[in-house]
Amino acid sequence: MQVCFEFSHRLRETLGVPALTLDLPDGADLSSALSRLAREIALRCRGEFLHEGTLHPSFLIVMDGEVHPRDHHSTLRDGATVQLLLPMAGG
Repeated sequence: MQVCFEFSHRLRETLGVPALTLDLPDGADLSSALSRLAREIALRCRGEFLHEGTLHPSFLIVMDGEVHPRDHHSTLRDGATVQLLLPMAGG
């Protein structure tokens, strides 16, 4: 199945793409999909967005319009879109 990961501005600029679509096994859950995405990001940039081999904890994970914890084990569906958002600094 295919899952699309859309990126916030800073990650989009670093990776050079607005999104990545990954082929995942049927029945993959959000947690395993984020682990796979972390490996893809590690191949494309210096690891600025990673922490101990996983996505940096500051990322907000949004799937189907709802915020999810990164260890969420709900099953993804083919064609799902997951957004990775970084908090904005400033006031």
